[in-house]
Amino acid sequence: MKSAIKNSVDVFRSFIETIAPLNRSICSPGLDQALYLIKREFIPELEIESYPTGSDAWTWILPRKWDIAEAYLSDGQRKLIDFKDEPLCVWSGSLSVDRDVSYDELMKHTHTDRDYPDLIRWYFRYYGTLDWGFNLPYKLVRDLDPKGTYRAVIKSRYYDDDFRVGSVFLPGKTASTILVISDICHPFQCNDSLTGAAVNLALYYKLRETSDRFYSYLFIFVPETIGTIAFLANNEAVIPDLVYAIYSEFLGRDLLLHFQQSVSGDTQLDRAAKEHLGNHYKSDQYKIMPFRQGGVTNDEMVLACPPMHVPSIAFNRRNSGPLYFREYHSNEDTPARLNFDKIEEGFHMISGCLDILEKNRTIPDPSEKIFRCAPEFSGHPEDDFVPVPKFKGPPFLSRFGLWVDWRVEPELNAAVDLIVACLDGNNSVAEIAAFVNLPYDTIRAYVECFEKQGLIFRKNRLA
Repeated sequence: MKSAIKNSVDVFRSFIETIAPLNRSICSPGLDQALYLIKREFIPELEIESYPTGSDAWTWILPRKWDIAEAYLSDGQRKLIDFKDEPLCVWSGSLSVDRDVSYDELMKHTHTDRDYPDLIRWYFRYYGTLDWGFNLPYKLVRDLDPKGTYRAVIKSRYYDDDFRVGSVFLPGKTASTILVISDICHPFQCNDSLTGAAVNLALYYKLRETSDRFYSYLFIFVPETIGTIAFLANNEAVIPDLVYAIYSEFLGRDLLLHFQQSVSGDTQLDRAAKEHLGNHYKSDQYKIMPFRQGGVTNDEMVLACPPMHVPSIAFNRRNSGPLYFREYHSNEDTPARLNFDKIEEGFHMISGCLDILEKNRTIPDPSEKIFRCAPEFSGHPEDDFVPVPKFKGPPFLSRFGLWVDWRVEPELNAAVDLIVACLDGNNSVAEIAAFVNLPYDTIRAYVECFEKQGLIFRKNRLA
């Protein structure tokens, strides 16, 4: 850590301004550079692990590395937009292209936002059918000539290399370990999700100087979701000691604080968070949300799945609508728009939750990892059964034909994460259906698709 960093706000600002300018796609030279800078400038103890691209991480396949050298869109007379000036103008994961295209074809490869015409709204495509494309401000799109011809140039490449993650471990008096997750992807953006990583960096500094830690702490710095999956898949030995996990993002705006509970909502960690919030905030200053309904649908899902079943909570500050904050996924999510006082508040909030746990000094009961989604349910059909997972981590749904199209089955799509979290060998199909409030036949048919893919086996409900 540089000597110029003297307080938490200096930590946040230095970290974010160092990492934000990098092209941090989930597997890219920019993501690697971010990890090396964190190790060099902030956490010399950070261990950087490398896994081959294309290798399996449980049911997922680690993506190939993606890099981009040049990109621009021209009308034949001048460049309308250039990657050198607007680095978010290209889809992350875009394939290469170098040819003239019609207006209609260009529009098929353009992501824009009519409601915010000045913004370049970021789009990415890392999995499934790859393609090329631009992110263009609508003020540019609306002035294009529908009869015109345009030169689309994107010089990018995919190649085999290594997928990298960083971790650092702080041992405590007990092996019971709290996992603190820091996402460092989202190219050229910072409220999403570097504000959470910056808070965790300050938290690491605080805990590192605490000599009588009761819990052990494992900090990971990873690309969103796939990084946590890759780390745990390659470090399964740490899983039995994990008792809780904490995730945070969107902490740099003066918006309503959201606390997302664990799956059960009733663990020592949940109670510590609620106690701290109740002691330091008015009731209208925060909102308590159920698991996967708090606007945070990222790495906490990984911990809810087998073989972890680790209660995980999450924090953010956001709007109540689908656009979490105005600059979300855009070129205006910059350090200049951050409220560093709110980031510092986020640090004290998470730190305060952990202070309560440390003061209680109680090893969590193993029963906290067992979630009965509808224990009082009594309407079991004769063909009800308990699905027992054979998979680890959240299944790569599209790889197995299990992704549910939200346009076709919106209610089932919205329930998929909760269904997967309930597939722990304790809950029957009927109990899961009751928990997610969907018809038994719908859930049974979906769960049977997991069975056909060899991801579960069935157990008699009364066994």
